[in-house]
Amino acid sequence: MKKMKIINKKIEAEKRIKASRENALFKFKGEIVTVIDDFYNRFISMPPFNDNEYDAQMEIISLVGKFIDRVKMLESSKYEEERHMIGVGFSAVKEITEEDELLAIRGILSELEKLYQENIRVSACNMKRFLVKKKLIDYLLSEWLYEDGEKKRNCLNNYKNLYMIIATINRHGDELQLRDFDRMDCIYFYSILCEALKNDCVLDDEDILTIFVAFINKNIWRNELLSDMADDVDSPKEVIKENLKSANPEKELYSLKKTNDSLAIIKNY
Repeated sequence: MKKMKIINKKIEAEKRIKASRENALFKFKGEIVTVIDDFYNRFISMPPFNDNEYDAQMEIISLVGKFIDRVKMLESSKYEEERHMIGVGFSAVKEITEEDELLAIRGILSELEKLYQENIRVSACNMKRFLVKKKLIDYLLSEWLYEDGEKKRNCLNNYKNLYMIIATINRHGDELQLRDFDRMDCIYFYSILCEALKNDCVLDDEDILTIFVAFINKNIWRNELLSDMADDVDSPKEVIKENLKSANPEKELYSLKKTNDSLAIIKNY
C-alpha cells in the first residue's frame, strides 16, 4: 500500500512537471511570436524591389534573428542558474516575461527597422554619415550579442539600456558625428563597462547611462578613465565618479533625465 502511494505521488509529480513545461512553452511561444510578428510583418508586406533594398532587408533580418536567439539563450541561462533547473519548459517560462523588457526588445526591433528604412532611402550625399551610424549600432549590438557567456552579469544589465543607447544613436546619429562621436567612443564605453565587471564593480542602470551620456557629450577623457580603472582595481566606481566630475558642463548637449523609476536620455536644447 505504501509503495502504491509513492508510485501515485511520483505520477502526480510528473504530471505537474509536464503541465508546467507545456504552460511555459505556450507562454514563451506567445511572447516570442508577438515580438517577431510585429517586426517581420513589415517586411513581408513590403517586399524589396531592387538589390540594394534586398541586401538591406536581409542584413537587418539577420541581426534580428541573432538578437532573438541571444535573448533566449541569456534568459534561459539566468533562470537555470537562479533556480538550478534545466529543460526547455523551465527555461522558457523565464524568457522575456517582464513587460518592460519585452517592450524594450520591441523597441530595439523598431530601431533596426528604422535603420533599414533609412538605408534604402538615404541619398548618395548622406550615405557616408548613414554608414558610420550603422557601424556604431552594429558594433554595440554585436558586442552585446557575442558577449562572453560565462559572465554572471551582462555589461549593459538589461535590454532597456541597450534599447535606450541604440535609439539615441539612431535618432541623433548625424549630430553625434558632427561632435566627433565615433566607433572608438563605443569601444571605450563598452571597455569601461567590461573593466568594471571584471573587477566585480556593480554598475546600476543610472551609472551605465550616465557614462554613455558623458561619451555622447564628448565630456570624458576616455584613455585616462580606462587607464585609471586598470590602476585602481579596488574602487573602479570611485574612479568613474571622479572622471565624470571633471567634465565640462558647458558641453552637455544631452542629459539623463530621471522621473520616478524611469530613465531617459534627452536633448537639452
